[in-house]
Amino acid sequence: MQARGISMLHAGTAAVGPYLSAAGGVMFGGGWGDWMIRRGVNVSTARKLPMILGLLFTGTIVLANFTTSNSIVIGILCNAFFAQSMSSTTWVIVSEIAPRELVGMTGSIASFASNLAGIITPITIGFIVQKTGSFEWALGFCAIVAMIGVLFYTSAAGKDRAPDDRVIRRAPRSAARRRTAKRRRVG
Repeated sequence: MQARGISMLHAGTAAVGPYLSAAGGVMFGGGWGDWMIRRGVNVSTARKLPMILGLLFTGTIVLANFTTSNSIVIGILCNAFFAQSMSSTTWVIVSEIAPRELVGMTGSIASFASNLAGIITPITIGFIVQKTGSFEWALGFCAIVAMIGVLFYTSAAGKDRAPDDRVIRRAPRSAARRRTAKRRRVG
């Protein structure tokens, strides 16, 4: 706030935009993945694509270093928060790509890594800001971490596989609805 010359009142108002964008991003990422699966895209691709593209666009946060306009900075933050949230469907990808017998353990490891990142990232950013006196390198750090995520999801996050019985394309009919449909066909 001090570095950008924003009052406390305006900072609070401006901070709402990126978090509303984040709320929209997580819904969009999950919905887009489900939409692709309903269209026949394999599960791995449908789950990884929003994550990879979200992480790529998260890196745009570094653009905030190159403008003096507070409005443009808020716009950049809204874009980056939307993209980061679009990529935060880790539990979905774990539940659909991990082997059935390892979903719990894989999910626990993913949660552990997320929590560890939640501890390390603020400390790292604080250290960077303390040493440099600016958020410019901190935003660069965030972009680099996002690119590492892209490398991980494109190389190490499992092979593509066809949809299986864990993917529900259409809500199953109840037994009563099946009997009624059968009677209509017979009668």
